[in-house]
Amino acid sequence: PRLPTEDEPADRVVSERVSLQAGGLRYDVRDADGSAVGHNPDTTAKPGHSVTYRWYADAPGAVLLSDRADVRTHRHRGLVGVLVVEPPDVTPYDPAGEEIRWAGEQAVLQRPGRAPERELVLLLTDGLRLYHDGDLTQPVRDLEDDPQDSGQKAFNHRSAHLMPARPSLADPHPPTPTLACAPGDLLRVHLVVAADRPRNHSFTIHGHDWPMAEHRQEPRVGAIGALSTGSVRSLRLTAGAPGDYAYRTGALRWALAEGLWGLIRVR
Repeated sequence: PRLPTEDEPADRVVSERVSLQAGGLRYDVRDADGSAVGHNPDTTAKPGHSVTYRWYADAPGAVLLSDRADVRTHRHRGLVGVLVVEPPDVTPYDPAGEEIRWAGEQAVLQRPGRAPERELVLLLTDGLRLYHDGDLTQPVRDLEDDPQDSGQKAFNHRSAHLMPARPSLADPHPPTPTLACAPGDLLRVHLVVAADRPRNHSFTIHGHDWPMAEHRQEPRVGAIGALSTGSVRSLRLTAGAPGDYAYRTGALRWALAEGLWGLIRVR
């Protein structure tokens, strides 16, 4: 997708080098920054080679993993991810496979003497270039040609906009991440933003609220705003009555309309 500027070259070269940077963890910038800056050693990887990073986590939470070898173009191609640091006494349980293991974007976190928590990790991206069925001759059509809003939007690289027929919130098997739980379950939602467009996002979960920890009195809120690249929020809430509850961006016109939503399904 084009930059919102007239200075974008049409023949921009995409780097073959890649890297990982974990902005929320401690590390030595000389050997684990995932960049090639100044007189520091080059800690990016060229094709056929590898590089080892050592990171140190001080506290539980989610961290955006991004590529710093080609900041401008690699993000469009989905080269972002999330690292989640759990408390040391947590045992992860995979509800789908019914076994103890780490499993993608969802897990049941079991801790001694505490009720289990169902965890959902959401990576919000926009400005992506997606293709139908991976066919490079079939790019997903932009709904908007304005560079401010061009590119596809997705949670965890999955978007309702990719479906042949436009799905609805009533779809029994929506294409975006669905968290299944029971009434009263404790939920932990990690929202990590790897956006590329200049417009900010907001985020809401219908029918639910959570403590706003930035305030001393901890009022409860049902939406958060000012979300841009690098924003990380960890929300703790309790599942409500049986039903389907949408989580979604608050950017209605060119983000929600392009499939940036999912479901918390309480049964």
